[in-house]
Amino acid sequence: MGRNMPLLTRLNHFGWNRAYARGIGMKRVSLLIAFTFATHTCWAQVRLTSLSRLGELTWTNLVNTRFAAPIYRVEWASSPTGKTWNVLAVVTNRTSIAVTNSPSWSSAATFYRVGWTNGNVWRYSGYDSQSLVATGKMYVSASFDTGTWYLTKVGSSPLWFYPTGNGPLQPCSVGGLCLQCGGESCFGVDGPWSGPVSFGYWHWEGGIIPSTATGSFIVERIANGN
Repeated sequence: MGRNMPLLTRLNHFGWNRAYARGIGMKRVSLLIAFTFATHTCWAQVRLTSLSRLGELTWTNLVNTRFAAPIYRVEWASSPTGKTWNVLAVVTNRTSIAVTNSPSWSSAATFYRVGWTNGNVWRYSGYDSQSLVATGKMYVSASFDTGTWYLTKVGSSPLWFYPTGNGPLQPCSVGGLCLQCGGESCFGVDGPWSGPVSFGYWHWEGGIIPSTATGSFIVERIANGN
């Protein structure tokens, strides 16, 4: 039976990314779900990319994982709405797995989901001494040594050096992460973060005439991981 299926992706109202794999002219239909596990820890963004004819399930993680090995939990079920999901495998630092030797491959219809289990997603709000200056999200590994940031400046803040756009997170001081660090300037945030809400300070140093600045931030952990 052919299993080389075209993929269509969309984002539903729950914030889960789903990739539908449909067999053309076949009885078998497989649904691949990039899933965020609903536990006390939130799980970051995974994109399922393919289920090949040879039974290889592949995915990508949009979070920078240069400094920490991501751990993924792969599960399958006969229904996407059922309560029973079977653990297929737990893999480290990989983005593919063969499913042909599992009971899922012989089922008439199979639904797969993959979650990144050692990462957290945080809603970020940065402040100067008087007001909110930047908002966005931080996708951070549970070991607090890598991730990705997405920030947008708020209003007409005079803090020209505050990072905007996106980029990788990486260690730059004891217990902290750098958003931008290179040349003669560096911008970092305190950490690690714990609990549903954490408070900390951001720090910047640099400029043609060496100077420093600091402010506060609040991060709120996002339960759905998106």
